[in-house]
Amino acid sequence: ILVDNVTEPDQVSGLDPNNVRDVHIVKSRIELKELYLDINFQNFDLRIGRQIVRWGVVEGARVTDEINPLDFYELILRDIDDRYIPLFMIKGDLYLGSNTFEGILIPEVRGHRPAPKGTEWEQFRLLPNLEKPGQPYEDFPNNIDNTEIALKYTRVFSGFELSASYFYTWDDFPVIFRTARVDQTPNNPPILYPTYTRINMYGATAVKQVGPVIVKTEAAYVTDKYFGLRNTV
Repeated sequence: ILVDNVTEPDQVSGLDPNNVRDVHIVKSRIELKELYLDINFQNFDLRIGRQIVRWGVVEGARVTDEINPLDFYELILRDIDDRYIPLFMIKGDLYLGSNTFEGILIPEVRGHRPAPKGTEWEQFRLLPNLEKPGQPYEDFPNNIDNTEIALKYTRVFSGFELSASYFYTWDDFPVIFRTARVDQTPNNPPILYPTYTRINMYGATAVKQVGPVIVKTEAAYVTDKYFGLRNTV
């Protein structure tokens, strides 16, 4: 259980001389981070409950480490582990000699949580009328169509630890589509359609100790992901 000093933002109304930037006020909150049940067999482990799963091997890098979304509240002021939003999931690990097979089902799906409006940590906002299975700051409805699936294979041999992974997930950042108008003016802007989209992530990691140095690397190939472009013309 994490006892944190972060809460849902309070809406500031009117002009406050102590809050001229109209920043959402943050007070306090007690949040349950992880709570799960472990069932262990000879070659198989099963974990059910609210969890944080770290797949990456490079500390602080989000390449293959995309299972849990991030909480951008007070981002760099927190420990790295406290930036992850825990999710309810079912995780199984099968051990066969030097091989490990990991499978994860995530019925509780959430996106990144933005920092309070107007703060120095604000990197993005959830726009009004965000289209997704659920509402902003709320979970997606728990049904099989929204479930995320993650698979990982790890093998250790000759001093190398290699892994390959696949993650069928929702992009944690919403994508903003728009429809331009023929009669577009400042008072008649384009129609915006913010929504969440499905993506496929294929990842690989490698770890090798070379003398006193541990070399780590990871890479990911992502399909169906949208990137924002700024039109400067």
